[in-house]
Amino acid sequence: MPSTLFITVGGSPQPIITCVEALQPDRVVFVCSGGKKGSCLQVTQKGKPCKIYRGGEVVEEFPNLPTYLGLVNFVASNDLILLENLDDLGHCYAQITESIEAALQAGEEPVVEYSGGTKSMAAALALVAVDQDLDIYLTTGPRDNTRKIEFGEFTERVSTARVFLRRLFDKEFPELFQRGDYPAAIALLQSALKRSGINAGDKQEIRSRLDLCSALDAWDRFDHQTGLQFLQPHFRDYSELGQYLKRVIQSHQALTADLPLVPDKKCHGYEIVEDLLLNAERRASQIRFDDAVGRLYRAVELLCQIWLRRKYGFDTGQADWSRIPEQALLTLRSALEAKTELPNEISLRQSYNVVAAIPDDPLGCLFRDHENQIIDTLKIRNGSLFAHGFTPVDKDGDQRAHQVWASFVEEGIKLCAGERHKSSIPFPVSFG
Repeated sequence: MPSTLFITVGGSPQPIITCVEALQPDRVVFVCSGGKKGSCLQVTQKGKPCKIYRGGEVVEEFPNLPTYLGLVNFVASNDLILLENLDDLGHCYAQITESIEAALQAGEEPVVEYSGGTKSMAAALALVAVDQDLDIYLTTGPRDNTRKIEFGEFTERVSTARVFLRRLFDKEFPELFQRGDYPAAIALLQSALKRSGINAGDKQEIRSRLDLCSALDAWDRFDHQTGLQFLQPHFRDYSELGQYLKRVIQSHQALTADLPLVPDKKCHGYEIVEDLLLNAERRASQIRFDDAVGRLYRAVELLCQIWLRRKYGFDTGQADWSRIPEQALLTLRSALEAKTELPNEISLRQSYNVVAAIPDDPLGCLFRDHENQIIDTLKIRNGSLFAHGFTPVDKDGDQRAHQVWASFVEEGIKLCAGERHKSSIPFPVSFG
């Protein structure tokens, strides 16, 4: 891959000569100031525009840089970046970025050197290099003053690892993590591990954050077992979160696998419902209101399914009506009017009609108190494209659903779980 050196041109040509001779690039792109007295004259002017000073006196002068360096393939329209607004950092950054991206698309390998030029020129080139993860060089040497190097220049590579990591840890990662964009955070961290110059300690820090994001990403997709695997090595730092995830998994297993219906003392059996509520809150915070309402609906439905299964051994997907008290069956058959057969599979509303028909059932009593609000709010979910309609759920609809359904489910869990109820643990919004 051919190398292309992007180098800022200042008042002295010597650092450029030193750098080009040291790096031997296949192509050189000069980043210059324009105008009648701009540094571009050292690149394009005929005669001997390049001058070296010692103690304020010209001690050497020679042809323009492409000629002196033997850059036979130099083409000004392609190999010269003229910056007119020298104090506009954004302008400089944009122009340099455009040229470097063109080089990357052409299959070249850009490197940069920023020792010359104005402060904005040098800063812009360095910023682009950090953002594009390019190798950066600096031509320096012994100084007799703070303004310039008089002699003995040498070119060395500059490490930008600390700059990158400070930006990563203090700005880019926290913003993604706080808003729960775990896939983007994972991609960012994986890219960081590929960068050169990062020491073992910092790599371990990146991996720790990567494990946590991978755990939360899997958990957020209801892949609880994978989430637990990623979180397991970090239980010391996230013990409460880890223990709660274990209870979510246990409540899920008690519902779906051939396990006892009564969980142990550490698990009340409704953690999977709480998990849905927390997931719905995260979707709403990301302005994904259809997703949020869909999860709330499932939480309302699942609450009743678990209660019927644990309390009465009744499965809403394969109804065994002999498990329901006879008085409730009489009420249900009366409600069906002409229909004589009770269905083998029942919906959310039908499942709550069952518990509401059972005398003194706590969840049934709670449902009767909130029935009108719950049924009315179902219109929001049913009108969504994710259900039966074509109307997107907006913020107002999500807030109404949360106000009615989430409060109902939370109160229902307390009633159903009894003394075993424990507070759910939300996802962390900051690392550490």
